[in-house]
Amino acid sequence: MLRNKLLMYRFSTLHRAQIDESLGDPHLSARLNQILVPLLSVTESEALRTAIRESARGLDDRLYAERSSSMEAGVLQALQELCARSTDVPVPIAEIATTFAAQRGSEFDRPITARLVGSIVRTRLRLATYKRHGVYVVPASERPKVIELCLRYGVGGGG
Repeated sequence: MLRNKLLMYRFSTLHRAQIDESLGDPHLSARLNQILVPLLSVTESEALRTAIRESARGLDDRLYAERSSSMEAGVLQALQELCARSTDVPVPIAEIATTFAAQRGSEFDRPITARLVGSIVRTRLRLATYKRHGVYVVPASERPKVIELCLRYGVGGGG
């Protein structure tokens, strides 16, 4: 019954709903703006819009802090350092694992292995890898994506 009422409300207000892209907040992540702009577009009260934005900023800050202390951020930090040392050379996964274990290995309960780091690089960070001379490496062509991920995870200077 409630579902039918909500659906009827949606149909009756469909012609009034317009997305106002100018309501996006440049201080928030792109994903959070993607979620909030339609909500802010249908909200008429400026006080409520302000409250929604403040709440979203708090959420964004918490997500950013959580992301920057994650295992993925540690792997990215190690990868960023290794990328800075050699500009056009692929970075071996084993070197990333060694650097990461030396920097932040004690923060995690499980041992840091090349297999674990390779899994994080491929599945969670979605960076391409390939096998070169029997060793898995992150190619130099992934550097722009690494820089973008560093900014997203709050790692180093982003490059």
